[in-house]
Amino acid sequence: MPTRIYQIVVQIGKMAGGITFIFGIFYGLYQFFETKKEAQVEQTLALYRQFNSPPVTTYRESIFAAVAKHQAEIAAAAVEEATLGKVVTNMVHEEGVENHLMLMMDFFDGLVFCVTKNICDAETALDLFYGRSRELYNLFYQYIKLQRGSWASSDFGLGLQTFAEMKKPK
Repeated sequence: MPTRIYQIVVQIGKMAGGITFIFGIFYGLYQFFETKKEAQVEQTLALYRQFNSPPVTTYRESIFAAVAKHQAEIAAAAVEEATLGKVVTNMVHEEGVENHLMLMMDFFDGLVFCVTKNICDAETALDLFYGRSRELYNLFYQYIKLQRGSWASSDFGLGLQTFAEMKKPK
């Protein structure tokens, strides 16, 4: 009788060990992916802090100051795409924000790279940057299009466009 009880206890121990081993594998995978997700979110938040700190805020301020200064012209020209393109391009040159726009395009190119390489979290990035990307892209769509046609690079502003055209989940 004690031998039989001993064999049952050994069998229960083996089953418990197997179940624990299998549970441990799944729990370890869960922990791995959670840690990876946390690191991606943290990297995205680091880019958001960069986006809201100098020098990026300086670029954004100069760009939107130029837009505010020329708001009436932009609104009047918005009825025709070609006219709007000319007004926006003239504003960019007149206000001297070409380099700031190019640096903003570079920022969004980097953001898209970060997301596509799974360094940043796509959902968090979309939550944080979608609104600003749409705003910037809609304002400078014609300028971006003109630059793509005149520069050697046909992907000017592609990162910004990619983010601006994503569908934001509700």
